[in-house]
Amino acid sequence: DWMAALPASARATTRVRDLARPVPPESVVGPYEEASVLLTRRALPGQVVALVADEGRVVGIVTGADLNRAMRQAMLRQAA
Repeated sequence: DWMAALPASARATTRVRDLARPVPPESVVGPYEEASVLLTRRALPGQVVALVADEGRVVGIVTGADLNRAMRQAMLRQAA
């Protein structure tokens, strides 16, 4: 846990920019891309598979749990 790793004296003055990690370009997808592109992506730290950006603004995230849920739902629809 990153917050636990910070010394107590630094917690009040640490900014988000100090903790943020760069996001590789291949981890950014557009909201209108096919969801299948996410299946080949490696998760970022924290199980974020991709950031969703529209016109340069982050509009959402996709997590490993999101992908698992979508695949389970697709399998249930096919079985019905």
